[in-house]
Amino acid sequence: MRLLVLVPILAACTAADTEIATPDSGATQRFVIDDFTFPTSEDEATALGSDLDGDGFVDNEIGMAISALSTEADIRDDTSIRALIGSGQVPSSIEIFGSDDVVGVRYDATQGSGGTVLRGSPVDGGFATVALQRAETTLLLPALVDADPTPLVLDYVQMQLAPTGSGGYDVRVQGLVEPVPAANAVCIGLLQMIANNPAAHAGVIEILDGLGSDNEPPTMAQCLKSSAIESLLAPDVEQGSDRAAFVSIGIALHVFTPRNVPPFE
Repeated sequence: MRLLVLVPILAACTAADTEIATPDSGATQRFVIDDFTFPTSEDEATALGSDLDGDGFVDNEIGMAISALSTEADIRDDTSIRALIGSGQVPSSIEIFGSDDVVGVRYDATQGSGGTVLRGSPVDGGFATVALQRAETTLLLPALVDADPTPLVLDYVQMQLAPTGSGGYDVRVQGLVEPVPAANAVCIGLLQMIANNPAAHAGVIEILDGLGSDNEPPTMAQCLKSSAIESLLAPDVEQGSDRAAFVSIGIALHVFTPRNVPPFE
């Protein structure tokens, strides 16, 4: 998979700037997601992450988990990702609401899902959302081999969009996920992957500690309680007034303008 190199254009912070207005009307451009970039090494996970809590360290726990699974050939390659998107199983898009000084960016996992509009502003020909905003945004991730796309609900999100020069954008998405929903979503995907092709995923079966004397595959309960899941999805960022624990994520994707949508003005 290609690793997108994007210059960070916003410093991380622990709270959104509530004084910046959110545009929800005016000129609108819709972009369709046609590719994702998932990290295949710790260095790539670091490159796709960001310091989300201001402690001087890059946060991307889920990216690290993805890179670990990629060493076992359990993460889709670029060809497989594009094929799954092309089959219609990842109908995700990004909408940009334009104004002179402020930009609203909305990520929709599926058409009409109505994601939260994130506040942002134009930067160097692209757009940047205010760092780490409180917003419920679902990512539909075509990551696991032999499994459906994994839905992850982000409770805090920030995005940076850099123009590609061909009518699209390279996009970095970073955010925070609650640990229990993250573990549930990942375990559902892992168990589907194992059920669809157990011989190809013996390594995952082993690390989930699911093989008993009767050689049965792991159960949902075993997956959720496994030391591997606890380690891979360990909370790494505290956020909010109550300092709640979250799991960080950082990925990249590419969007383009569909032919039936007018250009951004």
